[in-house]
Amino acid sequence: LVSGVDNAVQAIKNRLLTRLGEMDWCYENYGTESNQQIGETDLATAEATIELCDTIALLQEPRVEDIYSVSVKIEQPNTIIEDLTIKLIDEDKTTNLIIKKEV
Repeated sequence: LVSGVDNAVQAIKNRLLTRLGEMDWCYENYGTESNQQIGETDLATAEATIELCDTIALLQEPRVEDIYSVSVKIEQPNTIIEDLTIKLIDEDKTTNLIIKKEV
């Protein structure tokens, strides 16, 4: 079992690794559309779209108080590396997360 910051980090990773609609049977609007962006357009546009999709998902996460940055880099062939700087509810300092998605 995890609690505190570790629990919040786990919840954020779960949300960003879940496809939007995949959990509709129990959570409405849970997840992100970012996993579907690779191959749809050029890399720069895909990275910008993923940043937007994941920012929207983070805004829906009740443990996130503020988002300072979301940076995305697509590595070939199908890997998304995200660098997030966020402020969690009830925390004084920011939290940095690096999430690697295989799509």
